[in-house]
Amino acid sequence: MTYGEMRWKIFRYHYKSYLLYFICCGCMIAGFQVFAGIFMNSEFMNPEIVTSYISSDIYAPSAIAALLSLFFIPYSHGCFNRQLKKDYAVFLSLGLDARTLNRSMIGENALIAAASLAAGLAAGGLLSYGFYFYIIHVLHVDGLHMGFNPASYAVTAGWFILLYAGSIAWGAYADFRQTIAALLKESIRARKGMSSSKLIFLLGWVLEAAVIAYLFFWYDADHNNNLAICFAIGTIGMLLIIFHFMAAVDFLKTRLPRFYYKNLFFFTDLAHRFGSTKKIIPLTAVLLGLAIFFQAWPFAADQITKRDVEIMHPYQIAYPVIDGMNRISEQNLHELAEENHAKIIKDRQIEFLFFESNSIFSAEEINQLFHKDYQVEEGTAVTVFQYPKEDGRAHRLPAGRGLGVDLANGEHAYYAPAGEVTDVLTGDLMALSDGVMLLHEKDYDRIKSQADGCYAGSIRLLDCRSQKESQRLGDALKVYFAVSNESEEDADHYSLYTKSDTITEDNQTNSFMLFVFSVMDFMLYLSALVMLHFRIAIHLEGDRKKYESLKKIGAASGDLDWFMGKEIKLMFLTPAVIALLGAALYGSALFLLSGAAQRYLFGVLVIGSLVIGVQMLLCRFYMGYCRRRFL
Repeated sequence: MTYGEMRWKIFRYHYKSYLLYFICCGCMIAGFQVFAGIFMNSEFMNPEIVTSYISSDIYAPSAIAALLSLFFIPYSHGCFNRQLKKDYAVFLSLGLDARTLNRSMIGENALIAAASLAAGLAAGGLLSYGFYFYIIHVLHVDGLHMGFNPASYAVTAGWFILLYAGSIAWGAYADFRQTIAALLKESIRARKGMSSSKLIFLLGWVLEAAVIAYLFFWYDADHNNNLAICFAIGTIGMLLIIFHFMAAVDFLKTRLPRFYYKNLFFFTDLAHRFGSTKKIIPLTAVLLGLAIFFQAWPFAADQITKRDVEIMHPYQIAYPVIDGMNRISEQNLHELAEENHAKIIKDRQIEFLFFESNSIFSAEEINQLFHKDYQVEEGTAVTVFQYPKEDGRAHRLPAGRGLGVDLANGEHAYYAPAGEVTDVLTGDLMALSDGVMLLHEKDYDRIKSQADGCYAGSIRLLDCRSQKESQRLGDALKVYFAVSNESEEDADHYSLYTKSDTITEDNQTNSFMLFVFSVMDFMLYLSALVMLHFRIAIHLEGDRKKYESLKKIGAASGDLDWFMGKEIKLMFLTPAVIALLGAALYGSALFLLSGAAQRYLFGVLVIGSLVIGVQMLLCRFYMGYCRRRFL
């Protein structure tokens, strides 16, 4: 039998492993290409075409896709080659020199890499068109066009060529510097590092308890960077608990000997395999935890955006009237409302001054119109930031500022800062500066009549009987102002907004977030499953010998089936439970101050239950597979 015929027989025997490796790498490349194609699309990233609220949702999935590929390609390549190590050892034992076998392995891996890269780029291109179809025809984002983006293909190809080259080079170096005996005995070699420390095990629990206590009792929005620190500490705590879990087994042996000896085979096998098990569980738990976290995020985001719309936009229609812009007579306004079958039920106007990028209001008029109770003394100024007081975000607003004004008579008037407040008055209007200023009525009238370079305008606030009526009237007013405005300069700065437009934009943003996060989470979940599958496949031969030995010493099929089920459930269910708890903990802390923690936890329970349900089905599948192979 020639060397080529032997390689062909090995390929036929392991063709499922070849196929799985090819499909997994192709899927990873396709997912990366999708995000790269959208991220590098100049039209999609143009805020004049696609709102930044939608385009910004692509940042996190793109970064995670890049990091995931950086980890997944070398890992899957190493696992694939590890399955073939015994075959390589056979060739070496037959006299084939390591250099020739090394070149053969590199050529085989390069061929698979090239095929998966070509298939992944082709599939990614098709999926990109599906993304664009969803954005254009489902989200109704106008101005965006589907097209071929060669830069994204070049970036994807270059990135994965580097990953493949590094993985193949490192694999060739790591594998073939070993001896033949080491290759043949690797699968049955006892794992090192089985010893565990009770002190470190307890330290892990202390770190987890400290993180939970801080997040739920001391965390506030002004220190949201501490979430990253808490995540790092919590991850370290989880690793300490898992890496030193055998300390808990020793505790069971001492304190609960009957339970320990009843599960003796399971615990002894866990100790034997602990070196590899303690690595795969935290890795898959992180991947599943990220998938659950991001999939539950839209649940909370939907509640937050709906609440923010009601707070930040207290009126259905709002627009500034200043410097010859957006002027319409009362008669024309009501005629326009009648033509569009809308009835105005609330109409308010409040005057303001625009002076050197400052939006100035009279405190007395604000109090009268909005039923407030601001007390501003003469000669002072109060800064109002139009943000909700408790929205769970860290705004880091500057301190209230004073105001200096040169009057027409040559005097210089200065209004000292008298503090700042956060309150939503007129809503989010671009014509107003980030912080509006309140002055005493006498100071306001003095600036209005005597200050040079001061422009007087007004904010008009309208409500109709329903959102649909206000949307029709708002669209008609936009057309009217586009024709009647004296200048097109700074038209966006003086633009009219309607609450309906904001609701539509938020719905588009949340829908796109749910869609793109679902694609990313599928990649994360698939990566976790592939890792678990490779873990089972690598130890398949050793497991077969183990169960054969147990049968020889009299173990019944039912006992072996029970023992096998425990091992598989440990691999599939433990990461899912850890992921569910971790996503619930950190996510609920993130959304606690914004009032969306309950909605987020509901999403975590729904998504986490689905993940655990699928994992249980996979347990049954692998149980049947192993039962057929071993029993």
